[in-house]
Amino acid sequence: MLFQHKKPKTVWLHECGSFVQGMGQAGTRSVLRPQWTGFDSDPIPDISMPDYLMRLGEYCPFSEVSFVLALIYIDRRGKLTSCPMTTRSMHRLYMTCLLVAAKFWEDHGCPNGFYAQVAGVSLSELNSLEAELLRDLQWNLVVSEQQYNTYLQSVDFLRAGHLQPGVLKRSNSFGMSEISTEVGGDVSVCEEDDRMWP
Repeated sequence: MLFQHKKPKTVWLHECGSFVQGMGQAGTRSVLRPQWTGFDSDPIPDISMPDYLMRLGEYCPFSEVSFVLALIYIDRRGKLTSCPMTTRSMHRLYMTCLLVAAKFWEDHGCPNGFYAQVAGVSLSELNSLEAELLRDLQWNLVVSEQQYNTYLQSVDFLRAGHLQPGVLKRSNSFGMSEISTEVGGDVSVCEEDDRMWP
């Protein structure tokens, strides 16, 4: 069983978002010549990662477990592709890792169209990013309990001031070109369902 926090969800999501933002900033500093991929954004989204994760947590039925697994997939992708996550890629890459984690580990959720609307990308773009991520990860989504707990503790240590962002080897992602900071139209919180995803 994977460990979970007893903290309020909003507090934990803010801490996790700060950790991801630190990863993106560290990756940006480490890149001498950026390699653009589908995860890159131009311009860089103006929503902070803590706010972005709060948005995802508010509207989407992702568990804390999936938020942590997304960190693991980001690092794993970075090691396999030699592309660190940067401030240009952190939004799109994190959302895609979160989506893949939820599909693989939780086996429930909403259709990709709903997630795309909340994330601020088109459905076709999200589908393309999901396929790119799975190829980059070589379809390896298995995570051990020990590895999961190590990443969870890293977020806790960062909050407590014992760990600096960028300590873990980072991956490369290329962020969202557009993220709307307000949910528009008929978007509402997605309830879990049993439908097959597109």
